[in-house]
Amino acid sequence: MHIRQLLLVHPNRSYRGLIKKFIYADLSDVAVEEIDKAQIALDTLREKQFDIILVSDELPDMDVTEFKQILKTEKIGNDIPLILIAENENKTNTNELARQFKYVVHVRIRPADLILAINAACNPRSFRKDQRFYFPNTQVLLEINGLKQKANLLNLSQGGVYIEINTRTPEILVKDTICLSLFIVHQDREYRIENIACKLQRLNITGWNEKNAPLNMRAGLIFLELNKTSKELFSRLLTTAAGDNLIKGT
Repeated sequence: MHIRQLLLVHPNRSYRGLIKKFIYADLSDVAVEEIDKAQIALDTLREKQFDIILVSDELPDMDVTEFKQILKTEKIGNDIPLILIAENENKTNTNELARQFKYVVHVRIRPADLILAINAACNPRSFRKDQRFYFPNTQVLLEINGLKQKANLLNLSQGGVYIEINTRTPEILVKDTICLSLFIVHQDREYRIENIACKLQRLNITGWNEKNAPLNMRAGLIFLELNKTSKELFSRLLTTAAGDNLIKGT
């Protein structure tokens, strides 16, 4: 699964928190990075790739139309869909913004309308489904709130992993963030990809103990963020795996 990277630019911390709550409640394939000023957003866009920008029309350090123009002029985000949060309730102002921005949502937006705007601006179906690969004897280590748990890898993609785990405490998998490390040996080369932030996407119980409590499980985890080094390792590893026909069908 491709994780859509959304940059949220809004001066109010509480409002940013509310927007993130709306998004994470409905969209499992979106990761949000929040910023409070336009200039910091521009600097961030020069360093990182994003799929969507959600920006307030009342930025503290720059007019939003100037922000949009810089994106276009410097070609640092000209192709990234821009969703405008209209703060001013004046109808004339809102109509003017609607002529300049393709996607406009109101500051008092309903969660459902926000989700519709995000999916309209960046359709998840436009991304090619990640191929999944199987690497025998891969070591998987999960760390949740200081607790470590080993697991078996069932398949791996650019966007996440599918693992098999034996644990008496399945509730650890539903924490907000799970830290995952992979140790893969392929073609006599060792790939160590550590401390990947993940969250649970799906969980299937495959075995029960004598007290009818979950024991064996299969879990799908999606990556929330990969640093540059990890992305390069994944790209190199999965490109090689595709050439070696390690594609997993299930």
